[in-house]
Amino acid sequence: MCVLTASTFASLGVSYGVANALAIAGNVAMAVSTIGSAAMGTVSSIQSGQAAKAQYKYQAQVDKQNAEIAQENASRERQQGIEEARLQRLKAQQNVASQTSAMAANGIDVTQGTAVNLLGDTAMWGEMDALNTLANSESRARALEAEAGNFKNQARLDSFAGANAYKAGQLGAVSSGLKGISNAFGVAEKWYGYSGNKGSSTGILMAREGDLG
Repeated sequence: MCVLTASTFASLGVSYGVANALAIAGNVAMAVSTIGSAAMGTVSSIQSGQAAKAQYKYQAQVDKQNAEIAQENASRERQQGIEEARLQRLKAQQNVASQTSAMAANGIDVTQGTAVNLLGDTAMWGEMDALNTLANSESRARALEAEAGNFKNQARLDSFAGANAYKAGQLGAVSSGLKGISNAFGVAEKWYGYSGNKGSSTGILMAREGDLG
């Protein structure tokens, strides 16, 4: 970073006293500008981290809601399967009763032979249908529970990412602030280093003005 000296302004034709004042003012302005830029960078980093954290927090809430919905759907799927299986068993019992009545009305002995086998098959297939319904329902419910688990995991990841984004913003703010302070001190160090090597800039310039007189 460059440092303004009185000679720079003196070369423009102004008096050495004015040139010295302009050099001091210019370097002060540069230091203030450097600190101002650092402050803006610090604020920007903090705001960026907060915005990212808010976004991840919102997404985590959405994921949690989706997990709850998927879990509710899983419970509903199981209950629906149980009800459908109950209705299928009831229908099978009704079919067995209808077959029994029909065979009895035709004088068939329903306690032996083919009649027993027919009624047994009707009851068996009815139970098979009910069990298949329960199995399919359980499979769908478990898939929904797995989906709920995935949403919960994503919610945790979003929360973790939000916390990291916030920390990154804070670290970025600290880094910007330290860099700005370092640059500002760099300007001051170079200016005072120039003055120290050359003597008091004001004294030198006044002496030169005296020489000109």
